[in-house]
Amino acid sequence: DEPMAEKLYAIGTDPRPTEKSLWETSMTTGGVVIPERKPTVAGGRAQLLAYEAYLAGTEKERRTLSKRAHEMDQNNPDALLLQAEIAENHDAAIALYERAIREASRTFEAGENPWQNIPNRPFMRAAFAYGVFLFEKGQYDDAASLFLDLIKINPTDHQGARYEAVASLIHAKRYEEAAEILIRYEKGSTNDATYLYLDWKLEHAGSNGESENAEEMLKAAERANGHVLHLQTFRVAPIAYPKFQEFEPGSQEEARYIWLLIGEAVR
Repeated sequence: DEPMAEKLYAIGTDPRPTEKSLWETSMTTGGVVIPERKPTVAGGRAQLLAYEAYLAGTEKERRTLSKRAHEMDQNNPDALLLQAEIAENHDAAIALYERAIREASRTFEAGENPWQNIPNRPFMRAAFAYGVFLFEKGQYDDAASLFLDLIKINPTDHQGARYEAVASLIHAKRYEEAAEILIRYEKGSTNDATYLYLDWKLEHAGSNGESENAEEMLKAAERANGHVLHLQTFRVAPIAYPKFQEFEPGSQEEARYIWLLIGEAVR
């Protein structure tokens, strides 16, 4: 669970596969979690069922386990998130996401590195998943607010929320705020295709296509991942945001993620 790796990294709204064992350790090791932050017996069982649902091999198994988790503890944030996935309508999904955030906030503890405090992760996951939901619905201002909060409380940004924040701000035409984030995370971004395409997108959109620098910026992005333009050429529909996916920089999988963020033809 280090920040996004240079050679292989993961994105998604689900927890990383290692989190279940980390959570179990934090619950059983003396002194790791203060008593008032530990779940009840039912809450602990619901959390384990939720983790099993996230790791399920089929959608049917995921739904079955998520239903059991919710029945076990209707206030469990992850059980609520899993229910939001299958909500009947937009308003029902929003209600579940917001309730998940409220419930998870009860045990959230701010600190220098909140991601390393395992009981904090359901809150951060709920905020991220809700942001992704709003982004995909075109509610960019509201999505940006959630992603901005995440990088504020966790500047190291283990979730990669900076990319979603910048994309949301660009779509919302809040260009100065998007530029501030890109500047903040500029170090080490020379070969980061997602960063480079977002940087180009900001330059292009913010100048109404009149920037003299945009062409060179796009070339730099293409060198990092040339597959993005192929998606535009063949008019490939954007993917749904992954629940969990690992990919290498420069890969076709990464290109599909970038395409999802930038949201339109790059030329």
